[in-house]
Amino acid sequence: MENRLFIPTNYAVELPKGNKPYYNSSNKKEIIVPLLEASRGYCMYCGKSLYNETDFIINLEHSVDKEGNDNQKEGDYKYLRHCKHNFSISCPICNMVCKKSIEKVSMQNVPKSIECSKENCDEQSCEIYSNLRENYMEKNAIILQPKGVKKQNIYYRIAYDLLKNIYIPEIEGTDEEKDNPYHIFFVQNHIDRFQLNGSRFSECIIELCADIVFLCENGVESIDDIFSFFKGRHFPNILGELFIEYLKINFEGKAAEQMLEYCRLLVLLDSVN
Repeated sequence: MENRLFIPTNYAVELPKGNKPYYNSSNKKEIIVPLLEASRGYCMYCGKSLYNETDFIINLEHSVDKEGNDNQKEGDYKYLRHCKHNFSISCPICNMVCKKSIEKVSMQNVPKSIECSKENCDEQSCEIYSNLRENYMEKNAIILQPKGVKKQNIYYRIAYDLLKNIYIPEIEGTDEEKDNPYHIFFVQNHIDRFQLNGSRFSECIIELCADIVFLCENGVESIDDIFSFFKGRHFPNILGELFIEYLKINFEGKAAEQMLEYCRLLVLLDSVN
């Protein structure tokens, strides 16, 4: 049994057809709804729930900074403001704090009069945007959402080590790819930028384990009843949903005692880490 979860770092989003002014306009909902559905209601960068009791607290953020670098006048370039491929969904801290300390890209070679055509970008972003995005990611070592980063036919992904209770770079592919120090640096830089192992670390899994221990110690004997208890719950972090899916894969059909002992182990390890 692999003691890791795999954090989403790219999302399948059904973008609206055509091109409109999406940013700060009446069309904004057409972008927000599919992004929210794709992310299950969690921040695409840190995994925090965007749901707050009765409503969603959402930042519709620009993957590549919409203004270009400081050598360009604000408002000169509107290309990135409304590009539907340049939107992701995040919590306010990821957008307003963690993503602010970045090196912006130059838009010097982007025509100010650029016009987006429906035929060229419904399914795929245009070459101009793709190049800007690649430049931005390379400058900042950041896994831009919602498309993520793909190099040598593998996605840069984040794993969560259940035994050590930390986020780590997940490497898969050929031996050459696994030994790529840049790949590891890139993902680790993303983890550090969004403080996933620091001040913004989530105790969601340990709290979930404690709930399972409580249920079992108070008479719940069926593993199906335990899963039913969490059915439909929206967790404080996407880790909660991923962990329930992980438990179902590894323990469904087995005795609840086995899952109980595993959850006790994770709580114990967390107390000594």
